[in-house]
Amino acid sequence: MPLRDYADSLRMKNGIELHALDHQTFDLIVIGGGINGAGIARDAVMRGLKTLLLEKGDFASGTSSHSSRLVHGGVRYLEQLDFKLVFEACQERHRLRALAPHLVWPLPFLIPVYQKDRRQRWQYKIGLTLYDLLALFRNVENHQSLSKAQLLEREPNLNPEGLKGGMLYWDAQMNDARLCLENILSAEQHGAICLNYAQVVSIDHIKHQEYPFVVAAQDQQESIGVQVRSKCVVNAAGPWVDDILKVSHHQGERRVRRTKGVHIFVPRLTQKHALLLSAQMDGRVFFVMPWEKMTYIGTTDTDYHGDLDVVAADDADIDYLQSEALHVLKGVEKQIRTVTATYSGLRSLVNVLDGKPSSVTREHQIPEIETGFFAVVGGKYTTYRLVAEQTVNKVVKYLGLSEKTKTKDALLYGSVHLADHAIWRTHEKERLVREHGLAEVEALHVLDTYGIQYEKVIGLIRLDTSLGERLHPDKPNLKAEVLYALENEKAKTISDILWRRMTFNSNFDQALIAANSIAQVLDRHLSWSKEKIDSNLKEVHEFVQLNMACISG
Repeated sequence: MPLRDYADSLRMKNGIELHALDHQTFDLIVIGGGINGAGIARDAVMRGLKTLLLEKGDFASGTSSHSSRLVHGGVRYLEQLDFKLVFEACQERHRLRALAPHLVWPLPFLIPVYQKDRRQRWQYKIGLTLYDLLALFRNVENHQSLSKAQLLEREPNLNPEGLKGGMLYWDAQMNDARLCLENILSAEQHGAICLNYAQVVSIDHIKHQEYPFVVAAQDQQESIGVQVRSKCVVNAAGPWVDDILKVSHHQGERRVRRTKGVHIFVPRLTQKHALLLSAQMDGRVFFVMPWEKMTYIGTTDTDYHGDLDVVAADDADIDYLQSEALHVLKGVEKQIRTVTATYSGLRSLVNVLDGKPSSVTREHQIPEIETGFFAVVGGKYTTYRLVAEQTVNKVVKYLGLSEKTKTKDALLYGSVHLADHAIWRTHEKERLVREHGLAEVEALHVLDTYGIQYEKVIGLIRLDTSLGERLHPDKPNLKAEVLYALENEKAKTISDILWRRMTFNSNFDQALIAANSIAQVLDRHLSWSKEKIDSNLKEVHEFVQLNMACISG
């Protein structure tokens, strides 16, 4: 089959568009395509509810692709005596490692302790013992106490001056945008309809109707408006929760306190560990974490009152992260000052007006705004599946149903069972290298990105060997992934592909080169117009300029 015909056939399977839903009815409409909304849609449809999800931008385009990329129990919440949150997060961390091992992987953390630190080794020892206990001793390994010499052996770039020793413990790292996406794809696999670029503009409640909620939505790319009806609505819009409440005629008290978290990417600083550090300026916990060949440092935590759609780092954010990292790392000032990319996201915390942002609880609430209309406020990425379960419990109770969640043991879209994952990964890597000529790093990239769905990407390369070429010489991403993202993963723009289907957001110079390579693929294989390509490339350049303005001056 010619490649263009193959792409056309995939396009036919790429899902229902918004205009086709006008006046249709649903059991549940979920507003928001971040991780909470995606998890809720998946849980609901797996319980048999006819489910529609509407997202005004791309899936995970807000907070869910701008997180610290950690699936963690939350060591620092032990200081706040929030044992319930830590226990829940530890259990969900264990579960997510089992349900999506290609997207969630173990990560060792070091905690160096210095003479001038506010927290001492004995405090960390007690905390990490409790951390292992709350995890029911199911972490990768239990924590260890390390001497100064042992710390420096593991990470020689640690500043030895005043170093007393430290701790080693384990959490997990994730590909946040793709974990959200796989929840979306899994929800659709079970029958949900999930639409990006579909903005909710109004919600009306007409009581005493079988489908009392009338939701008006606008296609952001085609400027087509529709109305759909449902028995229930869940507002899972994250930082935009209060905005959705306004368009649903609930303009009372604010439900969400928004705080900004900033991360910066720099050349690699550690060998293989992440670092959990205490900022000298304010005592906050922040992280230095490996990512591919890079390191990212974060995060900040400051109240935010600006435009929710235009969030970026400022000079103070960058100075804070660089200065604090330089207190602990020696001989790497050049690397820390070489910022290759930044990203900024908004937390949607429960609206507690008093106290510093970092002291506000990360627990979630699921208030019923009115009968059949629920909101999700607060929470952590790690506990999204539990948040979804509890939310859908409320929905099914309201509907008079009794179905229990099926997500506790159900693998995500591309997953292999954790017990089989390592053997499967090694075997498939060798096959891809041997039979398809991929470099080892390319083979591992395809497996770790798509899991068992990787064969669909390789299938495109079989049709056209040029699609096996890289988008950038220093990154393992292949041209075939561009077509796969558009036809199988609901991407609609170059930005969708670049930032969320792929991980070019660690180096903006590489991203700009890759964007041009993506444009060439779209021109050659899908005949995108010059105007459409130019508009997409302009959007990429504007995003880079916004997020690097504080670095370039």
